[in-house]
Amino acid sequence: MIAVLALFALVASGCDENIKPAAAALQRNDLQTANAILESARSLCGQSAWFYELVGVARLHNNNAVEAIKALEQSAAIDPADSRVLFTLGTLLAQRGMYAKAVEYLRKIPDAEADEAAYFNLGLAYSHLKQFENARRSYFRAIDKQPNHVEAYFRVGLDYAATGDSRKAVPWLFRARELNGDRPDIAYSLAEQLLALRYFKTAGEVVGAGLEKNPHDPLLTVASGDVDQKMQNRASAAAKYKEALERQPGLVAALVGLARVAAEEGKEDEAQKYLLEALKIEPANPLANGELGVILLHREDWDSATAHLKIAWDEDRSNASFGLELARALRHAGRYPDALRLLKTIQPATDDSTPLHLELAQVYSKMHRLSDAQTEREIVARLEERSHDGLRFETPQVYVH
Repeated sequence: MIAVLALFALVASGCDENIKPAAAALQRNDLQTANAILESARSLCGQSAWFYELVGVARLHNNNAVEAIKALEQSAAIDPADSRVLFTLGTLLAQRGMYAKAVEYLRKIPDAEADEAAYFNLGLAYSHLKQFENARRSYFRAIDKQPNHVEAYFRVGLDYAATGDSRKAVPWLFRARELNGDRPDIAYSLAEQLLALRYFKTAGEVVGAGLEKNPHDPLLTVASGDVDQKMQNRASAAAKYKEALERQPGLVAALVGLARVAAEEGKEDEAQKYLLEALKIEPANPLANGELGVILLHREDWDSATAHLKIAWDEDRSNASFGLELARALRHAGRYPDALRLLKTIQPATDDSTPLHLELAQVYSKMHRLSDAQTEREIVARLEERSHDGLRFETPQVYVH
């Protein structure tokens, strides 16, 4: 056994000497020379992690990510502790949408050797897998390494938004904006979360400041329209959505905005036209599917409404209103157990919602669970009594940050 190990060490050493010129050639971007050296050394270097790493780098230079991944996986199999290879491989896999495998490699990087980029890329992979708690933990570590990591703050905010927690999202998005106030995507995301919390004035200020720096940005123009729409300035909102479409034809957010304005004005045919146009561009877009599902629900097209609302709910569990509308569609379609399971899923986040308990009462009635239906009606009565008797305050339009 010792003799075998010694022989392997000699072979690896000889391999390293042979492929050093390939590494130098890659550094000066001489791909032809590097490829020739690596090909000639293949028979000698079959057990060399560095050889497969260089092959992977060469394939990357040739824009061949698939072959680069294969080579880097061979390198990682021979030397599982090479942090440089683990990082490159995990990042490549994430870029190609293979998030679970990306996590597998990025998690292997020892804490002592991981930098902010390693933690951030790991967080991104977790975010795409919708493992938001793991994602946040990784982003926090990236921030520990680099306190001004704009993208990490931004992603934490986006992940809170993806779970419907706008109150937690907003401070992180504000911090990202403080670190880089020129980015329209940060301003847009912040404004949308402020609108969800009904801080209309602050949202308008964020959008206005963003448009001063990026006057022709289509997404910020959409956000400006969204502010107007929330303030019932429908004509102004529609004009801004159309302006955004002129700047970026096919912008789904603008088409959805126009559909909402049309629906509020009772023009459901026009709204449906905009939504169908949006779904041609992004078939799985949650907002377009959700809004279309609601229109179809009004038209008592239960099966089509269910199909679109299910896509909206599957793609974005943060929008409890679409979950409630899906439950309604399922009830009308006679799928009472499915409706009940869905309502129980969204109940923890909306337990003080009168519409939720009304829907539960109707589902229980259809299932002949009359005692449960009566309990839900009593909850509705208490909620309505509380809303009439209690002091009510308008949600402030200004967010204090």
